[in-house]
Amino acid sequence: MLTNQNSLILSAAKRAFSTTQFYESLYQKDPKDIEAVPHIRASFFHQCNGLLDCIVDRELVCGTLPPFLRHGQEYPLTITESEKEMDLRHRRITNSVESILEIGKNDRCNFLILSDELTGPYCGEILSSLAWEHHHASVCYWFNEEQLINDLDAFKPDCLIIASPLVPISGVILNKVKCIQIQHISNMSNWNANIDALLVSDEFSVFAHRKLSQQKYQYLSESILIENDPISNFASITTHNFDCHPFIRYTVNVCANELEPYL
Repeated sequence: MLTNQNSLILSAAKRAFSTTQFYESLYQKDPKDIEAVPHIRASFFHQCNGLLDCIVDRELVCGTLPPFLRHGQEYPLTITESEKEMDLRHRRITNSVESILEIGKNDRCNFLILSDELTGPYCGEILSSLAWEHHHASVCYWFNEEQLINDLDAFKPDCLIIASPLVPISGVILNKVKCIQIQHISNMSNWNANIDALLVSDEFSVFAHRKLSQQKYQYLSESILIENDPISNFASITTHNFDCHPFIRYTVNVCANELEPYL
């Protein structure tokens, strides 16, 4: 018998099969059970003729997502999204930040996002989501710790979101301001275990978060479902609420047992 999660994944796979050339070619026939839906990775998409093979309808596309690191994306195609998918991404970002900071929908905070030349375009998306919720958000660029301290004194943020992987996060900074680190799945070497974190991939932007007091990253299951890829034991993600650009059982480089749903 299908679990509720497997039922949702199978339903999403059937919709992807019937609406996109990529999944039609991948599955060959309409999947009748969850075992007929393979776990896939970014390399599978090299067989596409182009982006249009992977989306439901070009008229639904209302935007694209820049990769976290400029020119550093593993997924070989442009990440597009519909208005619905943009809203779901926005909710993942804001719910994660609000959960970490333990603030309500009506609370307003002052954020400073620490970026660099590699992460600048991506940080614009984080800034936009915070601004949509009427938070005050600014971006500064990493130069050195002295300059960062001067920026903190000037902006007086309630929270510093550290996007740049170049930043050595010292106790001086942690003691000066509440910090959240953006932890991208392809840059694990710079993850700091002593800081609250937003877990990010290029395909899904922010898809989970972890407070320092928590053992696992938590994710919002209204827009993504996460299961274990039995071959790699990595997390396999399905965007079951897609309407334009589906990802079905798409495996990313983080262990599945490090994640759990929180809603």
